[in-house]
Amino acid sequence: MSSTITVRGWVGNKPTLTRTANDRVFTTVRVASTHRYRDSRNEWVDGDTQWFSAVFWDDAAENVARSVRQGEPVVLTGRLVLERWDSEEGPRSSLGVRGATLGHDLTRGIAQFTRCVRTAGAGFEPAPPGDRAADPFATPETPDVSEQDAPPADVDEAALDASAEVGEELGAYEPATA
Repeated sequence: MSSTITVRGWVGNKPTLTRTANDRVFTTVRVASTHRYRDSRNEWVDGDTQWFSAVFWDDAAENVARSVRQGEPVVLTGRLVLERWDSEEGPRSSLGVRGATLGHDLTRGIAQFTRCVRTAGAGFEPAPPGDRAADPFATPETPDVSEQDAPPADVDEAALDASAEVGEELGAYEPATA
């Protein structure tokens, strides 16, 4: 039986790469997720925080270690596992996630994606722009759409506020009268 979960939370540690004796790399990321709710006075209250350890291997481990930092908001998806071990205090257990995907939570900020080219034994480098041969599953090049970004001919460009922030209301569209 397999249980896949998705967790929204915050990176709680500095992801670092570890190399095994058989030359594989992995990284462990701790993700804290705190349930928030409104109380009877309609004020936000923090509930209990749940911690999840996520393990990523090989290429995914390198990508995670180079991409996320402690304190950043993330979305984690993977297979839920119960990890058990013995310590000086007795038997212990923890919820873990065998990482499938981890990415920044874009409801809390913006990110920029960089495709990587893997080279045998040499790690990876960012792919040069337009290098479609590096990824056989890549979509075709996007044609030049700079002209498509221009406003329609019947719009008064002076009425447009070019400095508007994303999400800022610009007002109703009114075509120019001829």
